[in-house]
Amino acid sequence: MRKGVLESEFTEEIVRISDDRSHSGRDVGEKVTILEDELMGFAKSINFLRCRGSNSNWRINQDGLMLKSRSVYKSVTEEVNVWGWPLQTGGLFGTGFSSSSFTVLSGRVTNWSEGRFGYSVREANISWGKTKWSTLVLQLDHSTWVLEYSLSFR
Repeated sequence: MRKGVLESEFTEEIVRISDDRSHSGRDVGEKVTILEDELMGFAKSINFLRCRGSNSNWRINQDGLMLKSRSVYKSVTEEVNVWGWPLQTGGLFGTGFSSSSFTVLSGRVTNWSEGRFGYSVREANISWGKTKWSTLVLQLDHSTWVLEYSLSFR
């Protein structure tokens, strides 16, 4: 029974493929709709949450020090989030027990990795990963939206 509970619905590759297919959307709203539909095709459980529609609850969720706008999927072992903000923002992003992969859906992210001099700029459709127990300082330009896939217990 424990194996069934701690089993992941997705893999980083599934999320990346779903995100690649979402690039055909004209704006971030269409991209998120395509992404949700793609991921729902892989989901075996009912833990899926919609970002659109009248029952969608977008909210400020300051989990740690970075703003998150909406969980798309959440289970004991993994989580898919779309986050960002209409205004320029920034903050500290740490993973703790989980590793994460990110894709910029729209806008631009500037990040400073711990222990490194300099920064990286990532624009729409660019992906990168973050290992367990690492921290990033992120600055999001206005109207920047990011897809995050995190996997715990890896």
